[in-house]
Amino acid sequence: MKAKRLTRRILSVLLCMAMLFGMTGIGATAATSATGTIAKAMVSKMTTKQKLAQMMMPQIRCWGSEGNEVGVTSLNKSLKNLLEEYNFGGIILFQPNLESAEQVANLTKQIQATTAGGIPSLIAMDQEGGWITRLMGGTAMPGNMALGAADDTALTRQSAQVLGEELAAVGVNVDYAPDADVNNNAANPIIGVRSFGSDASLVAKHVPAFIEGLHDEGILTCIKHFPGHGDTATDSHTGFPLVNKSYASLKKVELKPFKAGIEAGTDMIMTAHIQYPQIAKENYTSTTTGEEVYLPATMSKTIITDILRGDMGYDGVVVTDALNMDAISQNFDPVDVATYVINAGVDMLVMPYPYTLYTKKSIAEFEKYFDTLVGLIEDGTISEDKVNASVARILKMKIESGLLPTTGEIGQSVAQLCNETTRPSLSVVGSKDHKKKEWTIASRAVTLLKNEERTLPMYVGIKEKLLVLYYENTYDPGQPITTSIEYAVNKARKAGRMSHFADVELVPYNDLTIKDVKKKIKKADHVLILTTMSGVSALDPTQTSTSKFVVKAIEYAHKKDKNVALISMHLPYDVALYKDADALLCAYNRMRIYTDETKKTADGYVVNVAAAVSIALGERSPSGKLPVDIPKLNDDYTLSDEILYPAGTSLSYCLLG
Repeated sequence: MKAKRLTRRILSVLLCMAMLFGMTGIGATAATSATGTIAKAMVSKMTTKQKLAQMMMPQIRCWGSEGNEVGVTSLNKSLKNLLEEYNFGGIILFQPNLESAEQVANLTKQIQATTAGGIPSLIAMDQEGGWITRLMGGTAMPGNMALGAADDTALTRQSAQVLGEELAAVGVNVDYAPDADVNNNAANPIIGVRSFGSDASLVAKHVPAFIEGLHDEGILTCIKHFPGHGDTATDSHTGFPLVNKSYASLKKVELKPFKAGIEAGTDMIMTAHIQYPQIAKENYTSTTTGEEVYLPATMSKTIITDILRGDMGYDGVVVTDALNMDAISQNFDPVDVATYVINAGVDMLVMPYPYTLYTKKSIAEFEKYFDTLVGLIEDGTISEDKVNASVARILKMKIESGLLPTTGEIGQSVAQLCNETTRPSLSVVGSKDHKKKEWTIASRAVTLLKNEERTLPMYVGIKEKLLVLYYENTYDPGQPITTSIEYAVNKARKAGRMSHFADVELVPYNDLTIKDVKKKIKKADHVLILTTMSGVSALDPTQTSTSKFVVKAIEYAHKKDKNVALISMHLPYDVALYKDADALLCAYNRMRIYTDETKKTADGYVVNVAAAVSIALGERSPSGKLPVDIPKLNDDYTLSDEILYPAGTSLSYCLLG
């Protein structure tokens, strides 16, 4: 049994014993009280510098001059010295840090080696699954909206187990997942398929299952983005969202999944950089525009201390979303940010601006920033009581997760932390077993919304032609959509569901007009179109050439008495524009999944897309249920208040044989 699993089992036994002897109370058990006492004793012996460092989780994404930076795949001398000097509470890894399973495992060992004689590090990654997948060569899984469509908590737990086992194998101990946002705004530019759905009850049902799956593999969880990023029309990476809702309104929808996550024992909760003027009314003068803005949830004592900790009873670790995002960095002074964040009751500062490690100069800038914060703690501007409470929570979590000895003695052997015998084998990363589970879940998620004239499934005979028109991810030279379709076609041929002599033509339509494909459509016996939508602008064919092409292709096919089946590869809301297609399927993720660790071959496929094409070709009957409401479009192609396909819509069809 893995060491971290064993630690959790021991704590569970202690908890059960405490319950038997009537020693429990709200927020206090025999087990947690003991670790809390140990953590507080450790804090009392720490310097201000040591405490503040534990509250920070920087990135080490790149190194070099701006514009010429390279990904940090191993620690250079400067970074090694910095990590040894500060003993940060954690490090967050991103794509540039991740080349292969073996390389990541070595990098995490190097990071933990810098903590020798100190406190072991949290090593975090955004491995949500689907659209947000960092570990190259690993198993991405179909993503949250696909899990919501499959609507089986056992599959959700299994998906998280796969992600968790692969993270554990490479030495990552924190997954910034699951996303607990309710995607109740179809125009949301950043959550979308990262959410389980548009219904709070559905999301609240699957968040605990995902937490349990990660915990099964000893991975710490972090639900996000509190108090909810699902009803925004602005991306906080590039703007400053504002949600004009009351606390009572949030309790009815957005807060339900977070409450479920708290009850399921999430280790951490991540804040949202969103303004809630009806709840957090304190103003700040924007450093960029000079206009008055509201303090976001990340910096609000009302939201963090009064609501999350007080009303909702959460006493675990609270972390910020990245503090270098535009919502924060373009409106607030970085020292003010840290001051507000810590005084609000947040425990860890993720990517504390301006900490972007490219050069020795930027390290010097960070050191100056850090020293300023130490001074503010010592003069009382930043509450020392808040700092002590935060560090105690962090250390308590590290003890309970097995990162720190239960005695609270620091300087745990790095060999013990990095011993492969306490980790899953690297062979689990992208293993056949994991890929099989991934395919099963993706297939279960595929959703049929419409199927007129028995357009699906498509049985392509010996003298028939299948024309597949599809949008290719032009930013990815590996052409994953092409290989996804080819994978499904070859699978159908091998299974005898398509003639080996059938003519299949794949045509990417990114730069085409309808004139370019009229002859192809006219000669086809079956027409399959794959679409993608990354934002609401794609719903206006007068402004977007690709959506105009699809609308015209459907019209022309019908003019020539051809039926058209359409697969929405990503956000399902685009079916509202293509509602005249004879059959509509939803797949819920179009992002690249690599099958090897070189990132240079085209052997990979997007499992959601390949599964949807396979189902269109008769591999199985679709069984997914639409996890979001899909609104009708107004005459100007904006989203209306009327629902075209309500959440829960689900059709199937009979297969031959």
